[in-house]
Amino acid sequence: MASAGPSPSVAPASRPSQSQRADNSSSSTAARPRNDKRRAANLLRDYYGLSSEASSAPPTPSIGSGSDGGFSSEPKIDLGSLLRSNSLSVLLSKESELIVQIRELDGERQSLVYNHHHELVAASDTIRNMKIKSESLDPSLESLKSSFESMSNLSSHLEVLRSSAPHTNRESAADGIDPLHDFEPIVTLPTMLSEMIECRLDTGAGLRGPESTGQDLEARKAGLAQAEHLWGTMEPVLAAWTDAGVAGVREIAAECRSLLKDGRKAIGSSASARAS
Repeated sequence: MASAGPSPSVAPASRPSQSQRADNSSSSTAARPRNDKRRAANLLRDYYGLSSEASSAPPTPSIGSGSDGGFSSEPKIDLGSLLRSNSLSVLLSKESELIVQIRELDGERQSLVYNHHHELVAASDTIRNMKIKSESLDPSLESLKSSFESMSNLSSHLEVLRSSAPHTNRESAADGIDPLHDFEPIVTLPTMLSEMIECRLDTGAGLRGPESTGQDLEARKAGLAQAEHLWGTMEPVLAAWTDAGVAGVREIAAECRSLLKDGRKAIGSSASARAS
């Protein structure tokens, strides 16, 4: 009966050697700072808003036992996959690239903030200058407002005169009078009447003695006759303008009548003095 001795390979297979335990402890110790660095990198990516891009990227294959398709977007699972699938030098180079990218993104962010701040300050200055200029234009706006009100009132008055013009034109056409054509003679009529009477008086002013009395009286009568004739011609025109409501025509007519009345009195006084 052969005695079965103990198998020499059972005890060494079930118990790890000292070298294997040392390797496992060293690998776990080396993996811990890698995890810390990776976690710090992930925190930086989250702080600068890069985690959304990482989550939107296609998920990397995961070696975890709980996934059906072998894909997962969990950062810890991705980190473990990277640690198992890449060497330390590759991970360090990736870390360096990420640090460079983070610095570039930070510089771009600061540049954008500075540029927008500069544009905001420029826009504020522009708005302030526009406000100052608009406030300085307030007196001009008030002046323009009053001018427009005056123009509106004048336009309304002109509209009233325009509406009454056809009636006046019909009456003037019936009498053979053109108010626009006779406007200047109406204004200058008192001066013309006065010049006629005074000119006749001046022609005889240089004569002295009894022999000049008859000529002086005849000159006055001739001047008054011309003034009376001119007044008879222009009196219908003055009446038409007075009926039309034109301001100042009534005063002109009164002045003309006063001049003619004074001329008649002067001639009457001269005739009475000569007869006596």
